[in-house]
Amino acid sequence: MIDQIKFREIISKKIKLEDSVLEKFINNSVSDLTRIKINIENLSSYEALDVLSTLTYFKEFFISKEEWEDLVYISLKNIRQGIYDNIFSPYSSFSGICYITYIVKNLLLKLPSLSIFSDSLDNLLVENIYKYLSIDKDYKDYIGKDFELIQGISGTLSYLLNFNENEKFYELTIKLVDALIKHSQEKIIFNYKVPGWFYYPNKYEYELDPTLDSTSSYINYGISHGMCGPLTVLSLVYANGFNSSGLIQAINGIIEEYLKASYYVNDIIYWPGRISFENYIKMKNIQLSEIGECRMSWCYGSVGILRSLYISSLAILNKKIEKFTVDEMLKIAQMNISDYMLTSPIVCHGFAGTAAIMNEMYKDTKNPIFWNRTLELIEYTIESYNLHHNKNYKVDTGDEINKYDYLVGYTGILQTIYSILTGIPNGNESRILIAYN
Repeated sequence: MIDQIKFREIISKKIKLEDSVLEKFINNSVSDLTRIKINIENLSSYEALDVLSTLTYFKEFFISKEEWEDLVYISLKNIRQGIYDNIFSPYSSFSGICYITYIVKNLLLKLPSLSIFSDSLDNLLVENIYKYLSIDKDYKDYIGKDFELIQGISGTLSYLLNFNENEKFYELTIKLVDALIKHSQEKIIFNYKVPGWFYYPNKYEYELDPTLDSTSSYINYGISHGMCGPLTVLSLVYANGFNSSGLIQAINGIIEEYLKASYYVNDIIYWPGRISFENYIKMKNIQLSEIGECRMSWCYGSVGILRSLYISSLAILNKKIEKFTVDEMLKIAQMNISDYMLTSPIVCHGFAGTAAIMNEMYKDTKNPIFWNRTLELIEYTIESYNLHHNKNYKVDTGDEINKYDYLVGYTGILQTIYSILTGIPNGNESRILIAYN
């Protein structure tokens, strides 16, 4: 089914692994891809999404192209049924219609016959976004977090920008930009003027973090669920020539919030994950450094935040912020990896995601320090992948590694490793907002 020789050549050309480590990784990779064929008829529609993404990227590794096409069409049939059953989020780029459109657009390069299906998905996405825009914003803007990347419109807007040849997307892009700009405007909470990004966590967040105060609103600094999503996508909007009223002010306002909330431990920059309203209004009197070191991950870590700030600096031509972000990222790139506090090989908060960010920094700056750290992190990813492979899909910390999930699964790990080592983007770099071009 899978060309193991090609796998081995790609890995061994770029990094030096012990033969036993390399062979174990090859066998595990082939096992995961073979599992797709074995389980293809029994996957949920959500799982079929990440399987389709993986199949799209790994086509060249399949010995039989007919077998590859069969697996693709079975996955598409499953996803189509999920659309009919209305199980996907209306516009999310990670668990919704927008994710499907992302994958199918990349798949079109290999299966042009899907163009009609792709157009119908775009039409559905446009319809869903207009429905979202028709909802009363005064209520939703105050309590919701619909601006974020994972479940919100920042991810959707990124898609519209990446595939802007569709004429319907232009007007919609402007409307979503205006919605984010409106979201950025200051609001009054208990007579205090605060950024518009404050929100009340939903039930899902409380389940993940029981320490949250259900009576307080929060500001979120992560790229996955916080202000980095709007910051990065609005910056990319600006770089693409859009100049909506209030756009540059919104970008600069978010940058200022990040500069205000940063702190240092042992000369390394960090940010809090969230700050409650009560702590935000007395931030000047709080020692943020007491929060301590945080893991260097894509979702909430300094590497993800710095990458967003760096992309923004390039977009708005802010040389001061550009130098600041590169300097801080270089310090992180020269830390001991053991100090990154990473325990998992996954993309979201593991070695693979941090490797992907370091790789993007190298592509933009050509600084070999970033490339060397990328390769080191790939080695850590592979060793961690081998260590935890099939171990009940759990890592030592209790974090789950799913079989079929880009952010927290084996499919995302494999796509990231081979994308970096081959130099061929897999499309997810834009979706998780770490790619500038």
